[in-house]
Amino acid sequence: MTSRRLFACWTLIVVLLTAPASAANQPPDALDEPPAASQSATASEATERAAPDDRDVLAKNHAMTDRLTDDLPWTRLRFQARKLFFGGDAQVTLAGEADDRARIDLSFEAFGRESRNRLWFDPRTGAAQQEEKLKIGSDAELRRYEYGLSSAVKIRYHERPEAEAEAALDTWSEKSRQVQHYGSTASPAPGSPAALLYRLATSELNATGDRTDVLLFTKERLVHAVAEVIDEVEWQESFLLHDGERTREIERPIDALLIRVESRSLTGDAIDLDLFGLEGDLEILLEPRRRLPLELRGGLPIAGRVRVQLHEAWI
Repeated sequence: MTSRRLFACWTLIVVLLTAPASAANQPPDALDEPPAASQSATASEATERAAPDDRDVLAKNHAMTDRLTDDLPWTRLRFQARKLFFGGDAQVTLAGEADDRARIDLSFEAFGRESRNRLWFDPRTGAAQQEEKLKIGSDAELRRYEYGLSSAVKIRYHERPEAEAEAALDTWSEKSRQVQHYGSTASPAPGSPAALLYRLATSELNATGDRTDVLLFTKERLVHAVAEVIDEVEWQESFLLHDGERTREIERPIDALLIRVESRSLTGDAIDLDLFGLEGDLEILLEPRRRLPLELRGGLPIAGRVRVQLHEAWI
């Protein structure tokens, strides 16, 4: 299946507003593309257009999203990375759901390949509940994780070898199912790197020396990550800010927080966090007032050390 046709299949699938059912032999719902700002309806318009049975769920989803933005003003971010021959684009979208949990969607495209990630988590504790990861390309694969206190269930789906190029994702079959024990009971359940930007932005990181530590599950291992503000640096903000129907270009100098994130397994081995494919030491520039991540710094295969900079933000 070509990456273009596979991407078309994804965009045609309707994504349920609640978590996908965990039937043993059915792949999870597709990861949908975040709507363009000009096409997105207001909460009240979307609720009015919904069927009566769905309106209560939609209203609760919007209420949860409002609660999230009380703590964090942004709901969507778009990043770009450019370095000589290399170009990459990344997006983060945050939303609330009816059962007091949050959903965050990440996508990253580089070298002609795309990956998508969807995570459901508890915004109060950061505990991951369910996660779906999709790779688009010649080695297309869909992985789903269901998190518990002592282990995670990992389910892999692959495209059927005999399927035609037009085959929809519901024809994919379950390839393997594996219970992965953390090696230590985590209470609450560990988080995921997919929500790292959210967790750092809502943490008490306000001045040099401030630090926070989180327990994450990544690369099939339990990881202890420590984020510390190592400096306050002068920075020139440059991005588009969407605030309702108003869009304006932000160009101004600020003092930003430089945060370094170091992660190690429980046995002390250094582990790369799985965030936009960045490897090695991870650094994040955070705008203190709106808690916007202005830049991510890390390594990528072939491209080396890269900077992924904020291009647009929705509040």
